[in-house]
Amino acid sequence: MLAGTARGAGRVTEVPLLEIAGGLEAARVLLVGELHGTVECPAVFGDLVFAAAQRGPVSVGLDLPASEQAELDHFLVDPDDDARRARWLARPLFTTRHQDGHTSRAMQGLLDRLGRYRRKGTPIEVFAFDAPAHGERADEDRDLRMARAIAEHARDRTRRVLALMGNVHNQLDRDTPWAPDFPTVAMHLRDILGEDDLRSLTLDWVTGTAWTETDQGVGEQICDGFQLAPVGSVVIEREHESAAWRHAIINLGTLHASPPAVAPAREGA
Repeated sequence: MLAGTARGAGRVTEVPLLEIAGGLEAARVLLVGELHGTVECPAVFGDLVFAAAQRGPVSVGLDLPASEQAELDHFLVDPDDDARRARWLARPLFTTRHQDGHTSRAMQGLLDRLGRYRRKGTPIEVFAFDAPAHGERADEDRDLRMARAIAEHARDRTRRVLALMGNVHNQLDRDTPWAPDFPTVAMHLRDILGEDDLRSLTLDWVTGTAWTETDQGVGEQICDGFQLAPVGSVVIEREHESAAWRHAIINLGTLHASPPAVAPAREGA
């Protein structure tokens, strides 16, 4: 996951937000790249999901372990049920000492929001796509496994897929300095699905804090953003002839750290 870098190569064009909205509506599979461990990124993603669900059924992908799907389904039946919440928050992904932002309070807030939408009849399904290595696919890289998991849900062409992931995994171009020579989820999905079905959106920011993992360790840290777009606006990077856009960037301004949904155990506890 990136915590700020220089702008990649390619023509960058600022466009009105309404034009982006039109592009989002046309995207059958939208990958959203975030900085883990912030208040703002899951909130914006939730807004995108809600907007998409007003137009038709949506499958929402989150980079949580796919092995937790049954427990996730159980929790989402009623996120306000105390017993379901206690059971969900007792899972190892919440209680491990290594909390890198994937299971932040804001991410749990997103799950609460999705579950409540579902209870009101909003056509939303939620799936975890961080697939473990096993069997014949044990040698596949993690991004390919995640791409295959998302592609499986994209087989249902009656539903749109919106997937939230770290902001390296949604990069579409091999020549970007954000992920040089790294085959990302987006690159694998482009090979699996074709370009017409796939779009990518990166959540940019200026500065702020995040509960994340860097070379300095895991915890609340100051993180400077890419600053590829003016605050509150959107830019389109690397336009292609076959679509209005492939990769968009929106600047959220200042980010604020979201600590773990469950306080990590102290050393020696």
